[in-house]
Amino acid sequence: MNIEKTTNKKSIVRGFLFLILAFFVLALIWAVIGNLTFTKKNISEEKGVPMYKKITANLMVKSVNETADFYEKYFGFKTTVTVPDSGEFDFAIIIGDEVELMIQKIESLGDDVPYLSNTPIGGSFTLFIEVENVEEIYNKIKGNVEILVDLKTTFYGMKEVTIKDLNGYVLTFAEKI
Repeated sequence: MNIEKTTNKKSIVRGFLFLILAFFVLALIWAVIGNLTFTKKNISEEKGVPMYKKITANLMVKSVNETADFYEKYFGFKTTVTVPDSGEFDFAIIIGDEVELMIQKIESLGDDVPYLSNTPIGGSFTLFIEVENVEEIYNKIKGNVEILVDLKTTFYGMKEVTIKDLNGYVLTFAEKI
């Protein structure tokens, strides 16, 4: 009988210790996850800025249809949204893997943001697009698109080619090597 009571007490103590350990591990996990979750938010709050989710360039263009075709033909982008649904588009969203661009006809963008009505199209900024197949892109565009900087390897470990698209925007396609 004594042996049974001792064994029973040891089982109860082990079970109790296991529960305490499990509670401690869960509390530790909760603290770490909670800290990671709130750290991101707190950094933005400390700096007084919103948490940014995404940035998408909206390119002002002469022809949305021609621009969408250009990006599809040379870079494999697909048109996912158009306004209107058919005919001559005023706006489109084109996507290539994880890269999204919006393209909008100059008249339409001028209506949305009057400041842009008299702004020249293209060339006011560049897009740096990281890819996995820069040589394949280079071979596809060579002789068909204006190349501003020929395919080269940079000191910072990238292989790049820089082109001008049909609207005058400067695009650099780069691959880590």
